[in-house]
Parts: sequence; C-alpha cells; structure tokens
Amino acid sequence: LAQRFGTCSAAIMSDKTAEQADPEAGHGEQKGPRFIYAAFSAAAWIILVHELLERFSFYGMKGILTYYLNDYIGFDDDTTTILYHLFTGLSYLTPILGTFLADNFWGQYKTIAILGIVYLIGHLLMPLTALTKNVPGPLISMLILAIGTGGIKPCVAAFGGDQVGKENEEVLDGFFAMFYMCINIGAFASQLITPILREQVKCVDDSCYPLGFGVPAIAFGLCYVLFLAGTRTYKIYPKPTSPMLNKAMKVIFSGKLWRRKEEAFDESKATEEEKADRAFIEDVRVAVQVLLLFLPFPIYWALFDQQGSRWVLQGKRMDGYISESFSLTADQMQSVNPLLIVMVVPIFNNIVYPLFAKCNLLKSATSRIFWGYLICASAFGLTGIIELLVDNTVPVGLPSGQAQLRIFNANPCPIDVAHPDEARRIPARSLDRFNNAPWIVHLRNHSGGDYRPVLNVTRHCGSSPPGSVQTVWLHLRPGSDNLVIVADAGRVSAALPIPASVSQTRLRLVHADHRLSGSPVQFGTEPGRCLPHSNLTSSGEGTVNPLFATDYCEIASRLDVPMYIGDEHKYSVPLSSLPSAIKYATIYAEFNASSSAVTYHTIVDRELNPLHITLQLPQYLLMCISEVLFSVTALAYAYSEAPANLKSLLQTFYLVSIFFGNMIVIAVAAAPKLPKQAHEFFLFAGLVFLGGFVQLFVIFYYNKIKVKSSRNQVVPVEIPMDSVADKKLPEYSEESSSGTASSADVAKDNTDVAGGNDGAAKATGDVPKSDGDGEGSNPAEQ
Repeated sequence: LAQRFGTCSAAIMSDKTAEQADPEAGHGEQKGPRFIYAAFSAAAWIILVHELLERFSFYGMKGILTYYLNDYIGFDDDTTTILYHLFTGLSYLTPILGTFLADNFWGQYKTIAILGIVYLIGHLLMPLTALTKNVPGPLISMLILAIGTGGIKPCVAAFGGDQVGKENEEVLDGFFAMFYMCINIGAFASQLITPILREQVKCVDDSCYPLGFGVPAIAFGLCYVLFLAGTRTYKIYPKPTSPMLNKAMKVIFSGKLWRRKEEAFDESKATEEEKADRAFIEDVRVAVQVLLLFLPFPIYWALFDQQGSRWVLQGKRMDGYISESFSLTADQMQSVNPLLIVMVVPIFNNIVYPLFAKCNLLKSATSRIFWGYLICASAFGLTGIIELLVDNTVPVGLPSGQAQLRIFNANPCPIDVAHPDEARRIPARSLDRFNNAPWIVHLRNHSGGDYRPVLNVTRHCGSSPPGSVQTVWLHLRPGSDNLVIVADAGRVSAALPIPASVSQTRLRLVHADHRLSGSPVQFGTEPGRCLPHSNLTSSGEGTVNPLFATDYCEIASRLDVPMYIGDEHKYSVPLSSLPSAIKYATIYAEFNASSSAVTYHTIVDRELNPLHITLQLPQYLLMCISEVLFSVTALAYAYSEAPANLKSLLQTFYLVSIFFGNMIVIAVAAAPKLPKQAHEFFLFAGLVFLGGFVQLFVIFYYNKIKVKSSRNQVVPVEIPMDSVADKKLPEYSEESSSGTASSADVAKDNTDVAGGNDGAAKATGDVPKSDGDGEGSNPAEQ
C-alpha cells in the first residue's frame, strides 16, 4: 500500500509539474463550445418534450405508489413490496412485447401511437380507482400501465434518433445528451411534486391520491397529443424486413448455434447468402456468450429498485420536519436519486476516474463493476443499521391479522370495559396519556377481512343507573391502530383510526357536547379547516351515541388553533404546551354546560421518531455511486462486446435482467418473514456482496469461452476504460437500445454506451469535453 501510494503521489505531482512547465501540453486540440441544439429539427424537439412529460407521468405515478398501496388501500408492508416490484418488473419485461410488435407488425411510430393509448388508459384508471378506494382497480391499472410504459420504451429514443439522423454524429450525441436531461428533469420534478399533491391537498380521507395520480395522467395526455400532433414532421421508416429478434430465435431453436465449429465450410464455394447466414450464426453465438455477463445482474437490480419500496417504508417511520412549516416525505426522498446522478456522473468522469487512474485503480470495466457491487452492499448494510435504530425508537407496525384499540376513560369514575377475550377496569380521568396510560387491547382477526368486535362498557356514575351496561359495536380494519374514548354523559367514541406515519404534525378535535350537534365543530386555521369526521356515525353503533370528532388537521406552528362552531369562531385551543415530539394527537374538549368553559386534554396518538429522514441521504449517495460504477460500466461493456447488428437486441435482454431482479425481491418478501426488517436488509447486502465475486468469475469464464467473430472483433475484458474513453462516445440508454436497430443505433454501432436515468447515463469517459454534457440516472428506475 505504501509503495502504491508513493507511486500514485509521484504520478500526480509529475503531471502538475509538467502542466506548470507547459500549460498547453497534454491537452490536445481545444474545441470551443458549439450550440448544436439549434440543429435539431422540430420533430426532434417534440420527442424531447414527449420524453420529459412521459417520464414525469411514469415517475409521478410510481413515486406515490408505495404510500398508496400501504396507507390508502391498506396492504401490509410485505404485500405492498410485492405489488410494487411486480409492477416494476413487468415494466421491464414488456419491452420484449414492444420490440416484437415494432419489428413484425407496426414499426416504431405505430407502436408508440397504439400502445400509447393503452398507457393513457392505465393512467386514467389510477385516479378513478383512487376515488372508489377498491382493491382490484389499482391492480388492473398497474398491469395496463406496465404494458404501456414497457411497450413504448424500446421505440421512443430510437425513433427520436431517427429524427436527427446519423449524418452528423455530434448533433446525434447532443440529442441524446438532451434526451437524458429531459428524463432527469421529469423524474426529479414528478417525485418532488406528486407527494405534495397526495398529502397536502384534502379530497378523500385527509389526502388526495386522485389528484396525485391525476396530474401524471394529465401530463401523459398532453404528451400523447403532442406526439400525434407532430406526425407530419416525422421521418417514419418502415418496419425491418428481417427482424433481428425473429432471426436470432430461429438460429437458436434450429440447433445451428450448437453445431461444432469445425464443421466443414468452404467459404470460397459458398454463396453470398450462405456466407451471410454463417456470419449471422457466429454473431448469435457471440451474443449468447455476452448474455453470460448478465447472469449476476438481477441481484444488483433487486437491491437497486428497493429505493422505491423498502426504503420508502423505512422513511415513513422517520421524522421529516425540515422546519416548522416544511417537511420532507419518504416518497419525496426518491427525487434525490436523479438529482445526485446529474451531479455525480460528471464528477466521476472528470475527477474521480482520472485521479484514480494515476494510482492504476478503476481503469478496467471489471474493477468498476466489482466495486459497484461492493458499494451497493455497503448501502444496504447502512440501511439495515438505520432500520435497527428506527425499531428501537418506534414500534414496528401491527401484523395484518391484528388490530389495536387504545381505550381512554373521560368519566369522573372508573369504568369496566370487556371484549370477548378480556375485561379491564379503567380508572377515572385516564385521558392524559402522560399521566395515565390507556388500556391497549390487541384484537385478533381470524376471518381475514374487516371485523366488528363488541365492547361492553359499564359506568359506575352519571345519569345512567349504576352498573348499567352499554354495548358498542366497532368497525375495524386488520392491522389498524384505533382510539376509543369513553366520555361522560354516556357517550363512547367510534374507533378513530390513527394513521401509521407521515412527516407532518397533525391534530384532531373530539368533544361530547350534544348541544353542538346541529352546528358542526370545525378545527384549524383558514383555509385548512378540519371538517367533521365523515365515518363516525357508521363506525360507532349500539346503545350509545358517538362522540363528535374532526379529521386530522395539519398544523404549521405551536400557536393556539381556532375552533369554530358552525362558521363562528368560539374558542381557541391552546397548543403552547404541546410536546414537540408529537406527530399525531387528539385534543379532547370537555364543555362545562353552566359556565361555557372548555377543558382540553391531549392524547398522544403517535410520536415523532427522533431519527430524521435525512439520515437516509448517505445510503442514497452510496447507491448512486454504485449505480455509476455498475450500471454505467456494465451496459457499456456488454454493448461493446456485442456483435454490431445485435447490440440493440442485447439491450432488451439487459432490461429483462431488471425484471428478474424484481422477482428476487418478490420471492424474499413472500418467504417466511425474518424476525426484523433489518435482517432482510443485511441478507440483501450479503447477497450482493457475494454477487460481486460471482460477477468476477463470470467475466473470467466469459473471457475464456468467447468467440471472436470475423465480422466483429471483441474487445478484451480487461481493456483499460481510458482507451474506451478516447473514442467519441454517445449518450445511450436501454430505452433507445431495446428493440430493433434504428438509424440512430446503426450510427453508434462502434461506440460504447452506459446506463442513464432511463437506462443510460453516458459511458465511462463519456462526457464530451467540449460541451460538458453528461446526464444519467437510474437504469433500473426507468
């Protein structure tokens, strides 16, 4: 290590000395900036705006999907994870469908136009099913969306490249640079905006998922109309007469691929058709060998895509307050990825890689891919440590087969409460949780659906005869946490559900004054008044009347909050003594009939986690670095190894590896649960750590068996990536590369590529130094 450090330091210092002696030395020809974007046609600009809006719609919908399935529909964490990754995985399997349809029937333009209708239908169904809050609706919508987004994925970027043409490679590269910039802008903006719409706008159950899904639907509607409007400006090429996918499958299933290479073949006597057929067979043989490189990839994608599922579920249990008036939600944290990618890729290309090259580090594709696995493992190891800390500060949620009741007594005397399994006497005035803990009842549900436990309440004082029993039927959802208040004057609240967790402090008001029943009590500041809770009368049944309550109301400060009776401001609820650690609280108001005075009691429903959500930033940064090292390099390496006329086809199978990665997550989530979620994170960290060594073995094995086609010389495995960077490299994505080769693909057959936000950032060393362009982000997230 000391020798390596000394050599490295000497190399850096010698470069600095040489630069001081001759500032122009080693820099080569300096090209001034060119405004190449002016060369784009109107059709090319339409495709760029189309991509921005389409990515906004996709990530806007996907960004709030975990919250929607978990909090709104009510699936538990494992089921939410399974459904999220099933949708993500299908979105990377259906590009095969898009490739097949474009190659054999419709061509790229018609494939985008026809499957765009499918895509739009899926987007429109999501807000509609959110209004009705049913379970089958979103599942059907997600399936339709997966077909739509995956179907157009292999066509859009290549179709955009066709509009630029291959005549001017610099303009073509500039188009792809702008293409990925649009992807990043769309991903970042949507993941920042849609969580605000679903949480801060109130339309259904103290949230507005219909609006959160509706805005992405509108964005895609505009995107689709724009695409059709530009039809007359497009260069539309016919579908290929001999689709590569079909030809490759025929070679594989015919058995020609597995015949011995020594089989007699006299090239001098062969016809041109026989020579072409023989050459194509060799290309398919090379392509199949390149597929070996993809075998360990799914384990990496299994971890990468959990940024939108398990990481969001972890962030939900953490404190998101940035200031008294602003909070960061767990689903908004996903926007960190495209933002970091835009910053990290140029830093690696221009600073990290050149600096490490002085020390002979990170120069080969193999070393970069291997370190990508290891840094991904460290990201999940850190995630597991944070999960253990979260578990120690906030209890894990209830199992789906149980519900919890927190029963408080507002009477001046003890009460007896009994349910089928247990009975308990609750002392008088147990309202204040800081002084008297409630009776916490865990109810088990064996039917699998909603259930209605019966409570028998016996009060020993008040207007009712001593010892009289009041019967209350409650409507509970499996896995829910509920508050029940037994009040004076014989009133019992319905089961008031307590949300699992959000990042904003919220309060609700409960009171028992029947004189105010004709004038609904509203609570909160304008314009965000909390209306009376809509489900109270249907939730509390029996021989008693329910209490009056409002929904949870978001508060921006610890000042007094006005309470309205009808439209008249009657009282001010003091919050100055409210503990700062409260996330959800119920304010119980006791009205004195003779003096009109009000006494307020604070019941803490949910406390803030002392761990802040920004503690997740290091794991997001580590995952971003691993993405640059792994996905950018892996896609570039696989692309450079592939035969020239099968490069695009191999990118489709690259997407399929992302599908299998999501299937791994589903398998783990569906398996018998580990004692703690942190253990699952450590399990994945160990798997991807081992995956790095498996990848080394696969590359070594591939290097021994690969066949060098006479038509396509294969680059050695350990070629220094610096020499690859000397080429003029394109902006390339699995979206552009999936499917048939377009004119844009053919123009780039001899270049290396890398993953970006929708499959491709620039390849290593890929930023054209003259423009400084270079965006990229999540191949697995796009």
